[in-house]
Amino acid sequence: PEKHAWCETQPIKQVVGEPGCNSVEVNNNVCLGQCISYRVPKTYPAEPSTEELKYCDVCKPSNSTWQKITLDCPEHPDTPQVSKLVELIEHCRCQAC
Repeated sequence: PEKHAWCETQPIKQVVGEPGCNSVEVNNNVCLGQCISYRVPKTYPAEPSTEELKYCDVCKPSNSTWQKITLDCPEHPDTPQVSKLVELIEHCRCQAC
């Protein structure tokens, strides 16, 4: 049967949180897909001209940026705010593992 690779960028609402802090909801994306990978079995002892035949692709971000998110932390008077970096995925595709 014929095999097809596919990789899509799907929107999600990501919740960024920290214990004792107010959570923030961020519009983001997730990579979802099925890419082609294979590995041909080896022989032992190997013939001198035999190469290991393998290939690996994975659905992952091809374009992303980082955004600083600041959380208010009312339960932590010593640290009223906490900053986190969130990867914002813009586009996904099948790429080498």
